[in-house]
Amino acid sequence: PGWVTVAKSDDEGRYHSEWIDVSDMIDSDAEIISFFDLYRPLVQVEDGIDHRCKTKFTAVVSYKQIRLDQSNHGAERDSVTQTYEGTVEWCAPLSTEFKILPGNDVSFPSGSRHPTNFVGSNSNISDRNAVISGNSVGMTCSLLSPGAESGLAVEVCEVQFMSRTSGRQPSCDLSLVSRKAGTPDPNTLYTPKPNTFCNKLTSGTKLKVAFTVRPQIKQEGLSESVQVTSTHLGIISTHFVPIPLYNDSYVTSGTGDLLGYYGPLPIRNLPLSNHRGPLSYVETTPFDASFETIPSLPQVAHPFEVKYKVTNKTKLHQKLKVSMKETEGTASGMLVSGIINGELNLGPMESTAISYSMMVTKIGKTILPDLSVSSLRYNTWVIHGIKQGTIYVMP
Repeated sequence: PGWVTVAKSDDEGRYHSEWIDVSDMIDSDAEIISFFDLYRPLVQVEDGIDHRCKTKFTAVVSYKQIRLDQSNHGAERDSVTQTYEGTVEWCAPLSTEFKILPGNDVSFPSGSRHPTNFVGSNSNISDRNAVISGNSVGMTCSLLSPGAESGLAVEVCEVQFMSRTSGRQPSCDLSLVSRKAGTPDPNTLYTPKPNTFCNKLTSGTKLKVAFTVRPQIKQEGLSESVQVTSTHLGIISTHFVPIPLYNDSYVTSGTGDLLGYYGPLPIRNLPLSNHRGPLSYVETTPFDASFETIPSLPQVAHPFEVKYKVTNKTKLHQKLKVSMKETEGTASGMLVSGIINGELNLGPMESTAISYSMMVTKIGKTILPDLSVSSLRYNTWVIHGIKQGTIYVMP
């Protein structure tokens, strides 16, 4: 908007500058400010790479000096030319910090063949960027201005979620589960309220947006063995406006609505800043696992049932190993009946239920016994008992 080229190159790559008139006269001991605009387009999608770069510029000032004894304006004057060089360092207006929130995939990995889910693995399963196809994934995205400490702050006008950019079709579909009420666009994650200051990313401030996505591996045209893919969990697209450094009536740069601004110009129709979500391992797992209590809100001193459901989603016969034990913190004020240890066989597409009865003599939060189910075929966890579940016992 309003940008003009002040240096044009010929066929041989040589640049020819264009002179711009600044003032007809500058009196003794007076000063005048001249300005020029620089603009560098954003990259299409930020991918975590530091795109900082520098632009060198040269400003040539030419003027005629009037001596004190040259009272006649028609007299010949001395021509003076001075050259000034400078450098501008460009940085991205926004940077992002993504975090995948722990969900049911931690306690119910459903036989995922990610290396962290193998039986005997010492890896921390809650730290992996691995999700199950078709499950909801909670995420947070923190926006900050990397140049804010140097005064280059920005104002966030809108944050949207995009499943992908134009290009080849991905092998995994992404859909936004959480929606912001009252917005015409269902993919809008954040719009600031009137007269708010929370959307101004100055030094030491962040804007955190929470949302939920659901990855789904495409099965059309794929062989049955294709059950794993890696994909970025969406793109966060931000509409922003730079916050100018100064707003002094003495500065006469700019035109129209930009008159008087110095530094980053608060242009409202700049391109969007796009940032890829974290790269994640998405898998169609061989099992489904879920958990429920009957009734859903158990009462103190009343027996209730804890049920785990496991479904074999493959066309293969599966053998599962089940083990259950009371860990530290679960024995006090609790009676458990039906502890199971052994093996189970599941036919193709078959489901089974593993259940036991409990009675709790204390009100409040109760840690369930450690129940683990592993697949002997894949040597992976179907239910990972080390991440114990909790329930709340009502009076």
